[in-house]
Amino acid sequence: DAAVWLSVLARSATGQPLSIYTNMITGPRRPGDTEGPEEVHLILLDNGRADLVGT
Repeated sequence: DAAVWLSVLARSATGQPLSIYTNMITGPRRPGDTEGPEEVHLILLDNGRADLVGT
């Protein structure tokens, strides 16, 4: 699924195969870790972009 999202994002934002505005996150910190967020909230907003690539 990530490959489809990256493709849609790049094409709609910059017209390139891959955008430099792509960030990968790993999620909240694990028990025992001293750094990192306690929670991670991810909101995906498609706005019909997936239809543009035929998915």
